[in-house]
Amino acid sequence: MEIQHLAAIEKQGVAINQSAAEIKQIVLDLKRLLGTSDVCLVLKYKSRNEEFRRLPDQFRVVLPTFTHQVINKEQINQCIGSLKETPRRIGFGHDGKNRILRRLSCLSNNKFWTSGIDDTMRLYNMQGELLHSVQTKSGNVPFDIAVKKSGDLVYTDPDDMSINLVSNTRTEALVKLKRWEPLSVCSTSSGDLLVTMELDDAFDRKIKIVRYSGSAEKQTIQWDEESNPLFQSASFICENRNLDICVVDHVAEAIAVVNASGKLRFHYRDFRDNLFVTNDIGEIKKMQYYK
Repeated sequence: MEIQHLAAIEKQGVAINQSAAEIKQIVLDLKRLLGTSDVCLVLKYKSRNEEFRRLPDQFRVVLPTFTHQVINKEQINQCIGSLKETPRRIGFGHDGKNRILRRLSCLSNNKFWTSGIDDTMRLYNMQGELLHSVQTKSGNVPFDIAVKKSGDLVYTDPDDMSINLVSNTRTEALVKLKRWEPLSVCSTSSGDLLVTMELDDAFDRKIKIVRYSGSAEKQTIQWDEESNPLFQSASFICENRNLDICVVDHVAEAIAVVNASGKLRFHYRDFRDNLFVTNDIGEIKKMQYYK
């Protein structure tokens, strides 16, 4: 149908262009008649005004008629599926210090890394089975963990002032700091790392966010446009779908949200918890602890 319509439009365009060319030629002929003294030529002239006064027929497109069918909602539900009424609980073989879960980072749809209050990070599947475990190089408790796009595990070690990379069975220091203590870490959609850091001087505590590409520092976020500190604390960080950076500032009891360039967008106030998540449509969901 589309091809037929295009052919009809092109045919009508050819006819209009041909008429326009004929009109231009008639105008030239009339100008020559005005300057001639040959009476015979003038008498032979016949006006074609009526012929060209009739415009081409307007082209009309006949649209197809849509006939909808009766929608069976039950069949749609069966095709799409549904959420379970009760969430699925995954059990872990906890013992000792491993009973407390502090951080979780997904490796895939059915595998995830965890860390607690001991020096060991553990990889589980969705059945709760322990697949692998790795200890920190220093023997310290990791503050936070994150899985990079490559699948490698990254953890921060504030006591050792280091950001470390676990690739297969090898653990190496990705970044070694001198004064700043790395705290929370997240992997971005671009493959970079965002790390919150704290410098506790004798007179003042400073907080900043550093973006790393590999081990190279790319960006530092610390001050607002009036040179005031953006954060009073930064215990948790993540990147939203729209590339905003969301930080838990538990001292200010708020979530601070800055854009990718580090400009403050807004504060989500009255936030007294330590963790939150973001979903596929950019919403921030806070998480609460229950004893």
